[in-house]
Amino acid sequence: MAYISKELIDEIKNKNDIVSVISSYIPVIKKGRNYLCLCPFHNDTTPSMHISSDKQIYKCFACGAGGNVISFVENYEKISFFEALKKLANNVGISLDQYEYHDIDKKALESNKEYYDINKIGVDLFSYLLTENEGMEAYNYLKNLNINDDTIKKFNIGFAGNNQLIDILKNKNVDMNKAAMIGLININNNEYQNAYKNRLIFPIFDVNNNCLGFSARILNGDGPKYINTKETLIFDKGSVFYNINNAVNKAIETKEIFITEGAKDVIAFDRAGLDNTVCVMGTALSKDHIKVLKKLGINSVVLAFDSDEAGKNATYKAINILSENNIRSSYLLFDNLDPEEYLNKNGREAFISNTKNTNSSFEFKINYEFSKINLNNYSEKKKLVMKLVNEINDNLDTFDRYYYYDYLAHLSGISDDVIKTYVEDKNKFVKNNNTNLNIINKKINTDIDNASSILLFFMINDKKYYDIFKNTVGTFSDVFYRDIYNVISAYYLNHDFFELHDLYNKEIDNKVIDFLINLDLQSDTDIYKNKKIFDDALNTINMIESLYIKQKELSKKKDGINDPIEKAKIVDELLKINNHIRQAKEEILNK
Repeated sequence: MAYISKELIDEIKNKNDIVSVISSYIPVIKKGRNYLCLCPFHNDTTPSMHISSDKQIYKCFACGAGGNVISFVENYEKISFFEALKKLANNVGISLDQYEYHDIDKKALESNKEYYDINKIGVDLFSYLLTENEGMEAYNYLKNLNINDDTIKKFNIGFAGNNQLIDILKNKNVDMNKAAMIGLININNNEYQNAYKNRLIFPIFDVNNNCLGFSARILNGDGPKYINTKETLIFDKGSVFYNINNAVNKAIETKEIFITEGAKDVIAFDRAGLDNTVCVMGTALSKDHIKVLKKLGINSVVLAFDSDEAGKNATYKAINILSENNIRSSYLLFDNLDPEEYLNKNGREAFISNTKNTNSSFEFKINYEFSKINLNNYSEKKKLVMKLVNEINDNLDTFDRYYYYDYLAHLSGISDDVIKTYVEDKNKFVKNNNTNLNIINKKINTDIDNASSILLFFMINDKKYYDIFKNTVGTFSDVFYRDIYNVISAYYLNHDFFELHDLYNKEIDNKVIDFLINLDLQSDTDIYKNKKIFDDALNTINMIESLYIKQKELSKKKDGINDPIEKAKIVDELLKINNHIRQAKEEILNK
């Protein structure tokens, strides 16, 4: 199978002028160095979409839509990335007929193909052995779970047998050391052994149907119930989802995915018709798993872990990491049964009905945290209620906030009137003590924002300004500007010129991309030729950066303190620091 390289994607993109492509769909008019048109992504009555021929990007300043030439075709025609790429390739005489949809997501090096081929030998043999005499016990085990032949075939379920694997690998002249490197066999005292001997086999594939490894269940005898492939060159359990090869198309279509605890549960969901279901491989949901979900465009996850303590812990951790990465989550309960048991006991219709009644992740989080404290200890309850109230205020709308105030009151025994009074008093305190602080901050933050934006604009237009900043200030204390600076730094490691349209092919926060596009399209390009503007902005940041860092540290400390007296002390320190910053700014303004 051939894979679409980044170089080929770039070639297609660079040969398609964005102005020409967009004007083939809708009328555009030239205005200054850019072009304007009515935005096709909202009910636009005045031209709101800006198109930059220089940067090869588009941006609507009314609805926020933006991207490069590929994303425009993808969003305008409501087709997949691959289909849009194929259309643009045809425009410039490049054929992609030999490629498949998921080829664009392939990151593994071509050198891994040998390892995939070795694992495929295992997959084929194990599938064959399941239907032979020695696999009958495993086959009957699956039948007792109501797993039919079609499902067995779809998931490539097999039986490892004894040492037939060793014989067939030798017959095919496979390098046994490489077979051991990917965990298919073990080598002990120069003896080769099937790593999954006499176990039921669930192969694990990537989105391109390459076998990365195996999950193997014991049927009888001693040993762990399940063993998974060890960490190898091609198998990283911290980023692998079982059944992602079957689930990917539906997941991309619905932007939703179900995550269960094990392979049998995944198969149960699939039998019920929910084929956008996966599970992790003996590990908690990780940041690398999140990257996979985001790459597929998933914005909603339904968790279906077991109801035992381990399952609750896994659900709690998953809810937190999904929330941190702005992915909605909910969870399912199966009457203290695992999904596979529930399906076999209650049938498909009851199973489907149950999956439509998802539960609030925030409610789960509250219940879980209350289960970890001593409810007879008033101090513990008070501390937890105050913590959760802060989370409720930060993350929920007005309706949900008042619902969960009442819910907290119910769980804690602390009156909902007391909780609401605490919220009101807290808001009054912060408002009263921050009035002067906010007035000062508004001016300070405006100055810092202006200077930071100028520096970043200069950096993306000429690498020499990036080099100057890197060798003087070196970073930004503000997290958002620091994230943008880090993107620029990473890009300049491999490029001499900064190409905004290229960012859309990378895993970069959309807020960062939007900021850079807004900055570039709404600025006079020639401004970056005036070094004095850059120098003034650099002096501003240099002058106040150390004080600003201290300000941020104290502000963060203040937010974590509930004691009004201690908080007042920190506010006083902040006011003093802000006076220093103001004096520094006045010195700059008076020059």
